[in-house]
Amino acid sequence: MLGQTEFPTTIQKWEMFDLIRDPYEMNKIYNQTNHIEIRDALKEKLLELQDKFDDWDFEYPDLQKVINEYW
Repeated sequence: MLGQTEFPTTIQKWEMFDLIRDPYEMNKIYNQTNHIEIRDALKEKLLELQDKFDDWDFEYPDLQKVINEYW
């Protein structure tokens, strides 16, 4: 988690799982071609919610780096 040091460092990147078929999050589906429309719709929804609640990630440079690299 950003800003917390008691957790081990993980590689920061986007992740997406099918929680119905994969409730233990063992298989990432983020880059699978048959899930691109869902992925893109979720990104758009994230932007809408950030705008609605004025909740942007500018104070977290590590998160901004991930967004810039993988958006």
